[in-house]
Amino acid sequence: MGFLRLWLALAVLSGHFAPTVLGYKMLEAGPAVLGFFVLSGFYMAMVLDTKYRWDLPAFYWNRLLRLWPSYLLVLAASLAAYLAALALFGVPLGPFVPLVKAHGRLDHATLAATLLAQASMLGPGFSHLFEVTRTGGLAWSPNSYMQANSLWRLDLLPQTWSLSTEIVFYALAPWIVRWRSRTLALAFLGGLAVRLALGLMPPPYAWCARLIPLDLTVFCAGVLLWRQQRDKAPALGPRGRAGLAGLAVAYLACASYASGIVFQALWAPLAAAALIPWLMEPGRGGPWERTLGELSYPLFLCHLLVGRLIVLGGFDGPWLTVVGAAVSLAIAYLIHRLLERPLERRFKRVPRPAR
Repeated sequence: MGFLRLWLALAVLSGHFAPTVLGYKMLEAGPAVLGFFVLSGFYMAMVLDTKYRWDLPAFYWNRLLRLWPSYLLVLAASLAAYLAALALFGVPLGPFVPLVKAHGRLDHATLAATLLAQASMLGPGFSHLFEVTRTGGLAWSPNSYMQANSLWRLDLLPQTWSLSTEIVFYALAPWIVRWRSRTLALAFLGGLAVRLALGLMPPPYAWCARLIPLDLTVFCAGVLLWRQQRDKAPALGPRGRAGLAGLAVAYLACASYASGIVFQALWAPLAAAALIPWLMEPGRGGPWERTLGELSYPLFLCHLLVGRLIVLGGFDGPWLTVVGAAVSLAIAYLIHRLLERPLERRFKRVPRPAR
């Protein structure tokens, strides 16, 4: 599944850089994230049913080791880069744009709370539900998502709202994977129906696009797919799986031409789900594909910082997404090779065997 993970990460990058890549429109960023959630549900169900079945502490430790160090590195690099851009060039970037505009009325407690929440990886998942008040404090305001004073605009890594959702899923996964298949199916289909209804409503309801309970229902599709894989349930034959995978690839490649973002949010997770049985066939992929998949996370973390710095350097135009993707991939490789792999070799816990 490594290539699919990387392609979805590049779709998120494209959505944040430019609507088209040399004239080609990729899948929208939001629906691409929902595709990630399906893959995550499948993988988490698989590892919790196999190697971590008898050792939940090892599962949580290894998830923290996989996510937090790279996150903290890119968070610190973003803060340093934005401070340097402001000090050297007088140009506010990212969260410093609203900070500069609000200079003199943003209190230190708000800044401290925002930074601590971001460092925990949970803050970006909830920051869109608050706003910065006229006195510099915080107030609950779930409909402030599109407003200039919404708290999420102070996030150093605003794209990591989906990472907060992943963490909540990890906390609940040991219980979700025990649900009956019927419950998982109803949760997934019900979530899609609610998402469609909310997507067709006026903008005040746009904040629901980042509603964690609604996003959690997408993981259920991945859990169901793992259960079918594990139980070798009757399904399509090899040709049927290949045909379904071909249709899924065609849709993901042409989604932006075939449907708007609301319907992409419905069909993208289904297309990702249709690809998984074919990708999991014996002999599919190899070590190189696993490496590609491992690059998707650091690329997801660093791409927004890379894009902003490239534009600050004066480069913009039709090649921005291509250049940004190349630079982001190079940085992602360095993060994976110099930080993630050494930490994993030294600190990853081996789960206890079956009792």
